[in-house]
Amino acid sequence: MKRFLLLFALAFAMFSCGSASHSDSDEGTSREMDEAQQFVNDVADRIDMAQQSLQQYSDDKTVENLVKLQEQVQEMNLDYADMDFTEDQRYEMRRAQQRMDSVKRSLQSFVEAEIPSLRVVDYEFEDNLVEDGKTQSYPFYVQKGDSAFYSVNLSAPGTVRLYNADTHKLMKTIQQKSCVSSSFVAPNAAVYLLEVSCKGSHYEDVYVAQSSNDMEHLLNHKTVKTELVDAQKGDFRASPVKGIEMRNVFEEPRKFTLRGQLKIVFAGGNGDRAVVAVPVPSGATDILYSLRISTDEGDRSTDGDFASDLDIRYHEIKFLGLPLYESKRGSGLIETLLNYKKPVREEDAYINLFVFNDGNQARKFQDGKPIAEVKYNVDYTTLGTQSCNGRIPTRGAKTIYLGFENERVRFNNYVWLEVVGVVPTTDYFKESYSLE
Repeated sequence: MKRFLLLFALAFAMFSCGSASHSDSDEGTSREMDEAQQFVNDVADRIDMAQQSLQQYSDDKTVENLVKLQEQVQEMNLDYADMDFTEDQRYEMRRAQQRMDSVKRSLQSFVEAEIPSLRVVDYEFEDNLVEDGKTQSYPFYVQKGDSAFYSVNLSAPGTVRLYNADTHKLMKTIQQKSCVSSSFVAPNAAVYLLEVSCKGSHYEDVYVAQSSNDMEHLLNHKTVKTELVDAQKGDFRASPVKGIEMRNVFEEPRKFTLRGQLKIVFAGGNGDRAVVAVPVPSGATDILYSLRISTDEGDRSTDGDFASDLDIRYHEIKFLGLPLYESKRGSGLIETLLNYKKPVREEDAYINLFVFNDGNQARKFQDGKPIAEVKYNVDYTTLGTQSCNGRIPTRGAKTIYLGFENERVRFNNYVWLEVVGVVPTTDYFKESYSLE
């Protein structure tokens, strides 16, 4: 680098001498600069700009600065036309072009020699905390024939694997090491994947970079975009995650009318109560219900899409909050799903909702027994409820009975009920890669 800076210093010294000689030959005449002198000055400007780019690259050796230097070198293409110049003018112009061509050749050789020494960094992390022993993946794209470098430092021994993500081929495995440093020449243009795993929470230092003999490869370096997609068991690097399946219990919403107390007194009967037997899907840990209540029979308070809406919402969020479902902590996910599409409350419509785990008790309720004489599930029974969504744990029950009662004197209440069973499943995910 010092050699090139000295080269520029010498070039400018020679330009200064040349300019002084030319001024003497002009015998101190004061006239506008002629074309010959303009050519000499243009050459000086080109070398000056190249010197600045060289110094900038010397201070910060990046691909962008080397490209800038190369552009300055390519602009050293001035040529003088042998017109009606004096012999002294042609001499000065020829000397200027020779100096410029010499500087250009030297700089071009310098640029070509510097290209392989540059690295484009894909990842550079220090003290990256990885919790719960989660496997980390670092995808990067390498052109054919380019070199890739990677190093990993772990706070505890772990395993490092290198894949060709396009062909799913495992290229290298290093086990039980805290420090890994290696490189390879890409046999094909592809997305390659560095996978790092370590037991328990730990810290990772990761460095991934690449070099090339082709400036265009470095300048147009492609980054890799990663997204999680659904996968099947056995797919390349498919990861199992506990999830849920929502099974619709009724083909269509259950609709029924709860008569007001005044109408029962005059018409007889006990139409102020109703019981719906909910068959629990096999393996379900919970049932989710959507209850719509209205005093207007013509009100379309439900669309029958409760199950599909929950399933759509689940697929929207399942890539964002892993793990998706745990039997002891699944309420967080379920609460999110239930809050996604709450029914519109009608302030003058409300009923009592009773939950029965025993069919005999449900029949007593249906037959009009006083509530004090009937055993029901206090935890999930709601008095005076308006339209709402809710959750009831199944706790191994094959059937759960929902009892509805209208205590209002004047108004009938019209009820629509949809129920979904929550069945734990194992979902599989994998990373999908695309170039940006």
